[in-house]
Amino acid sequence: RGRERLKVERSQNRQKKKKEKIEKFLGDLSQLLDEPFRSEALTRGYSNCFDKFETGKMIVPFVNELLKPYIDAPSKMKPSILKEIAQMINEKFRLILDKNFLRLDFLSEDDAFERRLKESFNDHITSLDDLVKFGQFRHHWAGPYCGSYVDEKFISHLEKDSYIDALVHYLRDFLYVTLVPVMRECAKMLSQPSSNVLLDSCFRRDMAINIWYEGFSEIRDDLSLIRLKSFFLEKEDVVKRVWPALQEYDRWLNEKPMGEILDQGGWESQSRLHRAYQGAHRQYLLNRDFRSVFESKRMFGREWYWY
Repeated sequence: RGRERLKVERSQNRQKKKKEKIEKFLGDLSQLLDEPFRSEALTRGYSNCFDKFETGKMIVPFVNELLKPYIDAPSKMKPSILKEIAQMINEKFRLILDKNFLRLDFLSEDDAFERRLKESFNDHITSLDDLVKFGQFRHHWAGPYCGSYVDEKFISHLEKDSYIDALVHYLRDFLYVTLVPVMRECAKMLSQPSSNVLLDSCFRRDMAINIWYEGFSEIRDDLSLIRLKSFFLEKEDVVKRVWPALQEYDRWLNEKPMGEILDQGGWESQSRLHRAYQGAHRQYLLNRDFRSVFESKRMFGREWYWY
């Protein structure tokens, strides 16, 4: 037992010294970075959504890649290497500012998809801090790494002045949000007042996720702008077809007494929804989970989520 305890203590001491060395060269690196993005460049993160905080894990992927060999073996870090890394980080962050990427002025109001992009994200990505931290905890389909997409590919798009490609690459796991403004417009055009369900932001978000990710995996790794714009227009059309069905189904539920809906066991509600939804592009909403959103809101006032 004494030997085991000694072994554990030695291991803990080694880890402590390693972390001290890492913190030392990260502190020195911070002093070499330009002030406008000093803190953003060295924002710490997680290795994935379920891991504990790591001493040297950076949210910004290209910074993390530059530092990883020296996080693993901090004794290899030399002053000359630290200066080179600082220069590369400064150049890449300076590029983002010099290109005025954060203003999103490159998005056209005359293009439906670009207009929705600007409308959806203009107020959410206004600073480097927003850019670095936005989406660091992505949904389960986005993969295990909970960082941003400010990576080498993003920087490469900026260097080529391909600003929209850079934005699409950066937002690839949040592009479904472009459908939410379409839903808001549909709600305004309803022929009768909307219920709390149709006005609920969580419901709209989850509906957008369900519609967008039907088929998105087929193009996710090859997001050419032409293909993506075509995909968006297809999904926008789906939303516009679905919304009248939602209105009709919502109206029927609100006219029925609570006990009558419960007694019918969902069969009548599914039949009603099916008839209301005939002619729409796909039967996205004909499922038990969707009905529970409406029915539980109507009967119990509970918040229900699809994921």
